[in-house]
Order: sequence, then structure tokens, then C-alpha cells
Amino acid sequence: MDSVSRRAFWGIIEDLKKERKTVLFTTQFLDEAEKLADTVAVLSKGKLFARGSVEHIKQMFGNGYNIVIQSKFGFY
Repeated sequence: MDSVSRRAFWGIIEDLKKERKTVLFTTQFLDEAEKLADTVAVLSKGKLFARGSVEHIKQMFGNGYNIVIQSKFGFY
């Protein structure tokens, strides 16, 4: 989904939440889940791996990762 469509989708979800509607959607972006969801479910290989608030998920798995890639030519 392009960035304009993504933001439009966010607006629709936020409007539905104001109407106290239940919305189920999938995303691979934690920032999107953090912005839109009250409860997050993490699936792994088709099975429920974790469920809770975004804060709960962050506490379980950490707030982020740092990756260092080294090639034979130096650091990037």
C-alpha cells in the first residue's frame, strides 16, 4: 500500500474506533499497530504467539533491534 493510501486507511480505522466498532486488520508494521490497535496478536507459523497491548508486546520482545553488517570491505 502506498503512503497516501496507508494514511487514508488509518483515518478510516480511527473513525471506526470513535464509533466503538471492532476492527480486525493485519500489518507487519509495529508503528501502524501502535497507532491504531488497542490489542495486538502476534502470529508465528500460523499459530498465536503473543497477545496484548503494544506496550506488553514491547516488554516481551524488546523495543527494537540494532543490526551491524560487516563485509570484508568494512562496516556499513
